[in-house]
Amino acid sequence: MLIVMPQIRFSEWATVYGGIMSLKVANGTIIVVSDMTIAKELLDDRTSETASRPSLYAVDVVTGNNYFTLAKSGKYILDFNSGSLEIELCKDSHIWRMGRKAIQPLLAPLAVQANLPIAEAETTQLLYDILRDPEVQITFCMLIASMTLMSLPQEFYFHASRTTLSFVTSVVFGKPTPRYDSPDAILFRDYMRHFSSATSPAAAPVDLVPILKYVPERWAPWKQLWRETRRLQQSLYFSLLEYAENKDDSESGSKTFIKTILDRQTDFKLSREMVGYTGGLLLDAGAGTSASFIQSLILCLIKRPATMRKAQAEIDNVIGDSRLPIHSDIQDLPYIQAMIKEV
Repeated sequence: MLIVMPQIRFSEWATVYGGIMSLKVANGTIIVVSDMTIAKELLDDRTSETASRPSLYAVDVVTGNNYFTLAKSGKYILDFNSGSLEIELCKDSHIWRMGRKAIQPLLAPLAVQANLPIAEAETTQLLYDILRDPEVQITFCMLIASMTLMSLPQEFYFHASRTTLSFVTSVVFGKPTPRYDSPDAILFRDYMRHFSSATSPAAAPVDLVPILKYVPERWAPWKQLWRETRRLQQSLYFSLLEYAENKDDSESGSKTFIKTILDRQTDFKLSREMVGYTGGLLLDAGAGTSASFIQSLILCLIKRPATMRKAQAEIDNVIGDSRLPIHSDIQDLPYIQAMIKEV
């Protein structure tokens, strides 16, 4: 149970040992925080001390250490053909610095405002998709992926996943994802399923038991999973990158985020591989977490119909029924704001 659903056991232990506790596992220590006040103190008030992340060996192997948010002073050099894995020490964190510099313009307030019409269009399609196609016709592989990733009905998962994926692919690569069964959507779900399994301690706790790194692949199914996850990841990232490279920006009148980076590739000192992984990191972070938020919101509203009615009443009173809410309405919707923040 501790491996499959650790949050339940951790919650039970929190009632006995308090809001913060430590577990000694092999040669590592796990800190479990179950108290909101303690979490805020550690993550907000003492962020300069706690902002760094622990080493995630499986992620480094799958990505070739090209996730700039996890970049450290060492770089993994992989050769899947020979099965070798070595670490090359670097004097500085070039990947992290250049990746951060490249991504900052996309997260600037003006850029966020400029992309709001895309978000509103995708949200409108989400509502239309749920109304038009509440019971998604899915393949067996899609069913397995949905059962692995969540417990909501498949239609909510696929529609929400398409919405957030399409927003990110539109902004970053200039390529919308029009349907839940589009090739990019299917590949993304398959990749995320593999990535979630590959990076789970249940696959192989290599960060806690380092000797597992040296088990030959023929006897290490987790290494076979890493290899397949890496193949899916690169197929997704670089097919989208190739699309952006060949896209005619004059059709839309504006450059995509990746095209802007490609134009300044020399300034950023980024290889084509790093450009692809920069876009891929945005894809993983933006599409996956945002879809989880929408799914959680739907689940909470279904579970608490009184809350849903109160939220609907606020929207009806402030906006009426002649149009959908837009981003500028949020300041007049305090209950909706509170609900979003809680989820």
